[in-house]
Amino acid sequence: MISYRSSHSPARSIKAVKIKEAVSQYLKLKERQSLREPSLVQIRRFLTMLASEYGTLHCYQINASMIEEWFQSRNWKRSTIDGVIAKIGPFFSWCIREFFLLENPLKSIVLPKHEEVPICIFTPSEVERLMCTAQKYDPGMITYLSLGIFAGIRPDEIMRLEWKDIRPDGILVEGRKSKTRQRRFVKVTDNLRAWLIPKRDLPPTNKRKRLQAIREVTMVNWGQDIMRHTYASYHLAYHCSPDRTAHELGHRDTTMLYRHYRPPSMEPYASLKGRLRYKAADSALHLQVKQPHAFRAIPHLDPTLHARLNSALQRPDLKPQTRAKIDKILKPNDPQKYTTGRHHST
Repeated sequence: MISYRSSHSPARSIKAVKIKEAVSQYLKLKERQSLREPSLVQIRRFLTMLASEYGTLHCYQINASMIEEWFQSRNWKRSTIDGVIAKIGPFFSWCIREFFLLENPLKSIVLPKHEEVPICIFTPSEVERLMCTAQKYDPGMITYLSLGIFAGIRPDEIMRLEWKDIRPDGILVEGRKSKTRQRRFVKVTDNLRAWLIPKRDLPPTNKRKRLQAIREVTMVNWGQDIMRHTYASYHLAYHCSPDRTAHELGHRDTTMLYRHYRPPSMEPYASLKGRLRYKAADSALHLQVKQPHAFRAIPHLDPTLHARLNSALQRPDLKPQTRAKIDKILKPNDPQKYTTGRHHST
């Protein structure tokens, strides 16, 4: 036993337990808890790696410098390091509780800077290819793709859903099925509702091989979390409401949203509202679009935004005022004036 005393607390007796032994005890504790298997696998993996590196040391001997050297020797990126810390951090907290350790070494480590890596999202044409290919070759995968792309539900969460969780007004992701263990309700949009008819496999069996087959046919690049990123990016661009998008994703606030889901190509769409002007002339109301020199129309609009505006024009329930706005955006050189609201006097 080793005794430590600080100016703020009485002496504490630190037990001389080696890291390898502490890891073994901690893993047995975690195995008795109701953890999901993937989480348990990750915890076991990273702690086993830690024990293989420093297992012969006593817990109180490990320090921040050793942890930093371990991260560097593994050549891990910052995103990976963050994930490792999330898994081994509770182990060190447990060691403090068990009097194996006085302070958590993770609290004073110096982390590498974040690397700005742009997120991957599908273009509308890629989504069309995926859905059409699935409809032709494997209709049973349509529900999986729809929930990921049009509702932003995480792949692991989709695999825990059942048809009873999908209701006419929304999708209930219960806490036990959610990654964050937090219950949330995701709105069912019109396009998602259409793709969910008829009911198909949920969850799909042999998902990995079936999805790989669809990807090979479509030749679409598939990045990490690309379905959820696609949903979040287009939802934010369309609604221009970070709070609303964060709520649908199940985020506590908009921090994650601003960090990952605001690609520059989406900005022109969000700025369109500020360019619309109405002008009264005689008995008519004319719509005008303020076009600064830096703003150009169809040829230079992001293809995603262009496609979205064209798609909106196909909606039969589109209000005349909104249709006029979109037409003006897509046809900036058209001298025609758009009238709405009132008739010209004769």
